Amino acid sequence: MSRYLSHIRVFVASPGDVTKERRKLDDVVDELNRTWSDKLGTHLDLITWERDVCPGVGEDPQDVINKQIDNYNYDIFIGIIWKRLGTATTRADSGTVEEYERAYERYRKDSNQIKIMFYFKKILPSERSEIDVDELDKINKFKAKLRLHNLCCIYEDIDEFGKLIQRHLSKQMQGWQKSWGKKPAKLKFRYENPTGWVKRDPDVGDNVNSTTILTDDRAEIRIDIIRLSNSELDQIAKMQFVEDDSDLDGEAPSWITAYNEDPWGIAKGLWITYVNYLNKFNLKPRNISGRGTGLLSPDGACAFYATNDRHDGPPPDLPLEWYFVWIRPEYGNVFVGIHARFPPNYLEIYDTKNICRGGGSAHVDCCGGGVYDVYYWPEPLWVVMTSFTTKKYGD
Repeated sequence: MSRYLSHIRVFVASPGDVTKERRKLDDVVDELNRTWSDKLGTHLDLITWERDVCPGVGEDPQDVINKQIDNYNYDIFIGIIWKRLGTATTRADSGTVEEYERAYERYRKDSNQIKIMFYFKKILPSERSEIDVDELDKINKFKAKLRLHNLCCIYEDIDEFGKLIQRHLSKQMQGWQKSWGKKPAKLKFRYENPTGWVKRDPDVGDNVNSTTILTDDRAEIRIDIIRLSNSELDQIAKMQFVEDDSDLDGEAPSWITAYNEDPWGIAKGLWITYVNYLNKFNLKPRNISGRGTGLLSPDGACAFYATNDRHDGPPPDLPLEWYFVWIRPEYGNVFVGIHARFPPNYLEIYDTKNICRGGGSAHVDCCGGGVYDVYYWPEPLWVVMTSFTTKKYGD
């Protein structure tokens, strides 16, 4: 089963006197991933300097940590302080303070790309005698500085910390790529242009709801990039899974979760949406006689349908048409639709390499188990689709 998860990287910064909290955070992250990953399509990756930093050389040890942690480009910064602020560096009062300041600088540049959550364990009166006066003064000054721009949490014991961090990380997971977080990659769709064919209308670029038409004045291949809202995709997923009697039983919480369950089902539902879209241009299929669904390499869901198709070729007086849809979650709520229309005598016109007439050469492995020769793909369509499926797309 294909599974797509969006990863949220969480970095924790703290002095060495809160090891229990760091272990509790590990447990909370594991629990949230077990509870929410499948439902939300997100996964928390906890980053710590102990596990994720290698020995190296820099201005000082903290400089080595900074350079390596920066490479992770984490999404959530968690700071924890109790009775110690930590060891001073040449740039800040402690390594934890320096890590916070670097996170806050990222926040200032783009507040939508990082969340900062800081937690202070309450120092009881009986514990104050154990703390150096200068250390306590530095903690209080840092706390006052934080409160100028941050809402910090105070907790009394490890159980309260666990409940707070679980509730807060759960909310961040639910808001990921909705109210905050990295935007999905822009879709850059690439394909090979059939020899002798020209493009009509603007080329397909980064914008959605754009269209390219390839033509040689006898046939055309239309390529659409269409954006739907998350709610529209969720509704498509729900309707499709009710129809297919899926294990999700019509209760898919999100289209990404449904995609993880059955990517081909999502593609099938999108095909209906694409047909309705094409109906605005009088391109709605009149008769469906063949269809296939499968997985486009390397991990995108595809649905494929043909009209006016026969095993021994198309009827002599009707054009032959193909309809495809394709989607990958990492591109967000954007899908590609392809509509190809060829004349009834396309075998005579385009079968220069014996691709259209069947046999082994007609098997185009772009959909799971392959598209079989019964569909008789015209050579120009074969050129476009095979170049598309051999990684001629992406970032």
